[in-house]
Amino acid sequence: MGFVGGTALGVLILGLIQSLIAFQGNLNTWWTRIAVGLLVLVFVLLQSLVSVVSRRARRSVA
Repeated sequence: MGFVGGTALGVLILGLIQSLIAFQGNLNTWWTRIAVGLLVLVFVLLQSLVSVVSRRARRSVA
């Protein structure tokens, strides 16, 4: 389940990553998009893992 604050934080982090990659200047725009897409995928998978672990922890306590 997502929240507005988490979404805003995610957008800020994504913008920061894109800015850092753009200022570096080493990557072509296509590679920049691929790198950002892979980072988003990693963060989505990480959030899913955290959510599953959190649910299991709550079930074991109750």
